[in-house]
Amino acid sequence: MENPSDFENYTWMPVTAFHELLGNVKPYISKQDTHLRESVSPGARLEATLRFLASGGSYTSLQYSTRISKQSLSLIIPETCEAIYNVLKDDYLKVKISINYRI
Repeated sequence: MENPSDFENYTWMPVTAFHELLGNVKPYISKQDTHLRESVSPGARLEATLRFLASGGSYTSLQYSTRISKQSLSLIIPETCEAIYNVLKDDYLKVKISINYRI
């Protein structure tokens, strides 16, 4: 999408934040092309995942806006969510554990 406002409405994320997140998850969601087909780019994987999370829609409806089959989306989205979680958990999901023992 050329217009940053359209992109933000589509993914619910500013373009700058998208590129920062993409830089962090790219090594974990990149796939190799094969001689039979090109892989879905990391940017398209992240964009589809963010759209799915933002819209709460189905893989079937998402396949029309992303041009990625629902079968591929069913693999891409959980994999990308796991990568996002693994990359961000240490900085954004800090758990404070306090154990008080009484004897």
